[in-house]
Amino acid sequence: MTPTFRKAALRGATSLTAFALLCGTAHAQDATAPAPAASEGADDVIIVTGSITRNPAAATASPVVSITSDDLEKRGIKTVADTLQTLTANNAGTIPASWSGNGFTTGATAPSLRGFNNAYTLTLFDGMRTAYYPLADDGQRNIVDINSMPGSIVDRVDTLLDGASATYGSDAIAGVVNVISKRQIQGLHLDASMGVSQRGDGDEQRINGTYGYGDLDDQGFNIYANFEYQKNAAMDLSARKGPWSTADQSSICGGPTDGCLTNNVRNGIQADGGYGGIQSTIVPFVQPFTQDATGAYVAQGDYQMLNPSAGCGRLNALTLTPEQQQNATVVGTPSVVCQQDLTNDYEAYTARTKRIGGTLRGTVRLNDLTEAFLMFNYYNVTTANRMAPSGWTGRTAAGGDRVTISQIYLPAYVCANGVGTLSGEANNILSGTGCDASNGTLNPNNPFAAQGQSARLLGMPDMPRYTYTNAKTYRISGGVDGSFGDGWDYMIGATASEVTLDVTNTGYINAQGLMDAVAQGTYNFMDPSANSAEAIQGVFPDQHKRATSKLAQVMATLSKDVFELPGGMVNVAIQGQYRYESINNPSSNAPNDVNPADRYYGINAIGVKGHRDVWSAAYEISVPIVDEFRVKADGSYDHYSTGQENFAPKFEAEFQPIDEIKLRGTFTKGFRAPNLNESFQLPSTGYITSTINCSNAAFQSFCDAHASNPGYYEGGYSVGITSAGNPDLKSEKSTSYTFGAVIQRPATSR
Repeated sequence: MTPTFRKAALRGATSLTAFALLCGTAHAQDATAPAPAASEGADDVIIVTGSITRNPAAATASPVVSITSDDLEKRGIKTVADTLQTLTANNAGTIPASWSGNGFTTGATAPSLRGFNNAYTLTLFDGMRTAYYPLADDGQRNIVDINSMPGSIVDRVDTLLDGASATYGSDAIAGVVNVISKRQIQGLHLDASMGVSQRGDGDEQRINGTYGYGDLDDQGFNIYANFEYQKNAAMDLSARKGPWSTADQSSICGGPTDGCLTNNVRNGIQADGGYGGIQSTIVPFVQPFTQDATGAYVAQGDYQMLNPSAGCGRLNALTLTPEQQQNATVVGTPSVVCQQDLTNDYEAYTARTKRIGGTLRGTVRLNDLTEAFLMFNYYNVTTANRMAPSGWTGRTAAGGDRVTISQIYLPAYVCANGVGTLSGEANNILSGTGCDASNGTLNPNNPFAAQGQSARLLGMPDMPRYTYTNAKTYRISGGVDGSFGDGWDYMIGATASEVTLDVTNTGYINAQGLMDAVAQGTYNFMDPSANSAEAIQGVFPDQHKRATSKLAQVMATLSKDVFELPGGMVNVAIQGQYRYESINNPSSNAPNDVNPADRYYGINAIGVKGHRDVWSAAYEISVPIVDEFRVKADGSYDHYSTGQENFAPKFEAEFQPIDEIKLRGTFTKGFRAPNLNESFQLPSTGYITSTINCSNAAFQSFCDAHASNPGYYEGGYSVGITSAGNPDLKSEKSTSYTFGAVIQRPATSR
């Protein structure tokens, strides 16, 4: 736990760092931070990151960056998430707000220190842990959503840029982010702001208010209540110009032999004038087919618009040159196609976000040596995220029996008893069976039905996909800090928290619903705007789920100065703690053994249900050998109910031969126990998408081999890796060291 100690003992020990030089396995932008100032009205007690002892002489030698509430106010920063984005050490592997839309951790934001990913950064609230976000990054890394931490009561944000498993246990390999709230607030504080970009978009509204009463020094207590509200509008990529706002990258070219990047606009023309073949857009095209004696489908003409009177609608109509049409790799490419830039049409910089939070804290001084506090936090974060629609062809998620639909043939007849049927060698060709002239009607979606022909469908629904999240965080924490007897200092702290997350997905295709619609004619592919709500829900049923995460933690610290050396008192501290962690995140798209087709395209099947108990014991010994040289030894032993155990030591040293120069170094062993997803996760799949450009000679043979099935490769090719939890995983181990020099200007007298 992060300790508290008396501020008075630190006065005169602070310094202005003019230059810091760090080297070793990791680099930080600041050297060891001086002890920070207390929060408003807190003249006696502060919180320090990186030590379990209350002795100021035991402050960590590790580099710590502190950003105070005054710093945040001067910079106009209002949220913890925005605060961490200002740190250069928060880099590769972070989850910024702009990424919260369509990743695995929809709606969340998390830091990643020193080039590690976010699984190696421990996030604390007032020195104690908080419940994980129910969704895991990349389906495997549990994170703490820093959006759940109220920014308007933050006293400071400490970032420890060193391994800290010896103090905090698992997950602190890269470092620690400790968000520290104000100990007391007096009077009424209101803050409101509104903003909009110079182009009139990206609007934001914020308001927060805090009222506090009481003075710990004069009255022996303080209580304050806080609320905050923030609303941010979504900003689409189309609102800004630049290569990131379009799928067409063909204007970016290298040297004479390097060529240009790919134009990924659907039916786009490449920089060299090449055209690969017709691709699906929201304007549906169909191609006439008959079946031969073996049941194989045989093309009877080129693709044509399903609704010629509507043309390309809001899309750009492109007339191909005879050469482009002739060289197209897709058999049956027509002379006129419709172009669509899915990136520009649907993708966004940021999601629509709303935050509402409240905090109530009370602190009481029981006597001259004892202080206690109790705090309750509630925070609600909602987001709305939009994605481009998926094509009519696709594959259900990993896990169990998967259904693949790579070709769709609209039958000549449809009826209420029609059955969507998969056929072909790979069982991936969808058509309808069970209907004929005796029990059905000509298919209104098939312009070739009267000739007894099937219509191969190429397109995607004019319906973007949305993911809505509603995360509610409840947190209660409290503690007692005091002294007794002959110089014994103690601290007892406890916290409990829960995150409840509701996720709603809309616009995602259900394979069984699509099969039924094709066979029964219940969905209007020709004019999607004419579909009833019932017809839409039949193919795109809304998907809802609720996930929860819980944590409870109890800790106690005892410390004492044991004897004196020339440099000061030797301090010894011990700490014990217990915590319980659990996640129940049911799959949004679970395997269905009864009907494998009754699942969605594009919704990951990830899910996890598990819990564990963790017991920890830690020690810290601070030895100021002389005024110029002090050393410290830390260690923590952790035992997990899932079978892992670990001992993590740390050694620190500081040498300050003169006031202007201080050398410091640390050596530590760290560990990261397998998290709940890594231990108990259901199968989940992550994808990397590569673009296939059929005008590129490297892909020519592949495109030719699949010319009859452009849906197989058009717009990109996804390579997936499926993973599942393993309860037998062992802990990761790490070794890290830092070395630094702090050089400051000599003190000058006036």
